[in-house]
Amino acid sequence: MPDGADGARPLPRLDAGKLALPRYASVQEILDHPRFLIARDHYLKVSVSAYQGDRVMRHLMHDIARHVLFNIILGRHAGMQPEDPETWPTVGRLREIFLAFNMASPRSFDEMLARMEVIGLITLAPVPGDRRRKLVIPTETMIAEDLTWLARHISPLAVLFPERSDYLPALNHDRAYQRVLRLFSSQNLGVARDVLAPEDPVSILFRRQDAHLIVFIYVLDALARGSNTASVRFEVAAEQLSTSRTHIRNLLRDLEALGLVRLYGRGGHGVELMPALWRWVDHFLAASMSGHDMIWQATRQILQAQSAAA
Repeated sequence: MPDGADGARPLPRLDAGKLALPRYASVQEILDHPRFLIARDHYLKVSVSAYQGDRVMRHLMHDIARHVLFNIILGRHAGMQPEDPETWPTVGRLREIFLAFNMASPRSFDEMLARMEVIGLITLAPVPGDRRRKLVIPTETMIAEDLTWLARHISPLAVLFPERSDYLPALNHDRAYQRVLRLFSSQNLGVARDVLAPEDPVSILFRRQDAHLIVFIYVLDALARGSNTASVRFEVAAEQLSTSRTHIRNLLRDLEALGLVRLYGRGGHGVELMPALWRWVDHFLAASMSGHDMIWQATRQILQAQSAAA
């Protein structure tokens, strides 16, 4: 749904003309860096190994739509001002923001929110003076999961730039940085929606549940072999990601139709990774690192300004 359609309020977006963003690593700078392959391989490993042993969190956080909702909740809570009801993270306001991403239906939103409550990530509290409406409040469990997520996604930058210490607060789970980062992110939801919006076939394919992680498993196997081929049984990949063999098989067939892989051998378990897929993975991870660095450096700039003002 475009911003403003059907009476919906536009998603917040910082005015680039009024904001002086700090220096951060561009996609091309990251791709050209002599340590990029080291940082890339690290990113692949921490992404695939995330939430191993915790099937509930793995199922929640590996789905892009659920992850978007997770971030929206944290961002709106970080910006909540008790004296201003417009800033309160009510169920209705969160639903309005989330549906603007066009990633799920209103019913799916309700199901995701209910699931988050069941597994202890959020609590629902009555709005003061109106018990029919509910506030969505992150629990300590949700905040701790976010701190772990932030450290995981900043760590490739620390690997890329080992001489720098400015990533240490993220690696050390600093809550002041985490809160400011989520507040800053909530002011850029329009930009985030645009990043997720490309409608080319590859982007659509990789928005499917676990798609990028399935690809990462095969890329890591090929790297371990020192070749462009991987051999991972569907059962093994399915167990690693708590998904189905059919889902993995169908994804690989769709990748083959796009010319990104070639399946061979009995049952199609042999996978040749084509040059286009290697380029996509490199660019995807470099773009992720660049985006995380932009948000992180902006967070540092905001905290430094607050410290100077104090």
